[in-house]
Amino acid sequence: MAAPYRDERGELNLKQMFYREIVGWKHLTHPNVLPFLGVSESESLSSFSIITPWQPNGDIISYTLKHRRVNRLHLVRDYSDRRR
Repeated sequence: MAAPYRDERGELNLKQMFYREIVGWKHLTHPNVLPFLGVSESESLSSFSIITPWQPNGDIISYTLKHRRVNRLHLVRDYSDRRR
């Protein structure tokens, strides 16, 4: 039997990992986490995208680059506490 997220050759199945992550996100509700709207999959590019509402400050990386004094540890802890 193959390990979770690995195919019969033992290679990681990224698609399966991706979909498991979004299933968890779909049920997550927190003021600092965007709601999950959907998924876009491009077979020609073999890529996946998560669809969320547009945010004028961009993603968390862009936000922390613009706001150098933000407490990054607090942002990560706040998010991880809600995932439990």
